[in-house]
Amino acid sequence: MEIFTLELDNLDEFCASYKAMSNINRLKILYIIFKKDKQQRKRLSAYEIKQILHKDGITISKQGISQHLRQLVEAGLLIREKQINVGKPDVYLYKINHVALKDIHQELKGLSSVKTLTCSIADENGELIPVFHINPE
Repeated sequence: MEIFTLELDNLDEFCASYKAMSNINRLKILYIIFKKDKQQRKRLSAYEIKQILHKDGITISKQGISQHLRQLVEAGLLIREKQINVGKPDVYLYKINHVALKDIHQELKGLSSVKTLTCSIADENGELIPVFHINPE
């Protein structure tokens, strides 16, 4: 029987990635960046992302786009690079963090074969304290 255990050392990272992907607009932004990266190996600015969303009938403010991008970067799903433009304002460009997405894919793939799911945190002595335990059988 396979058991999947989340421990305190990776729980924050695990939750941050899935929380970032829990918003439909952030998923759309990830998809747009992924698609451009795959088709043209292109990194996108917040302005370009806003324009693509607008063409698809989705209106999000510039501030909203920036907040979504920040959350995706903090969760490790996107990589932000600064493009220095001489005589013009610098621009941040975003690309997919393929390593992080591959890790998430592996986690999900691993979860699909798990018979029991246990989530634990470690106390100050390093002892694991179960938070929840799921056994669907």
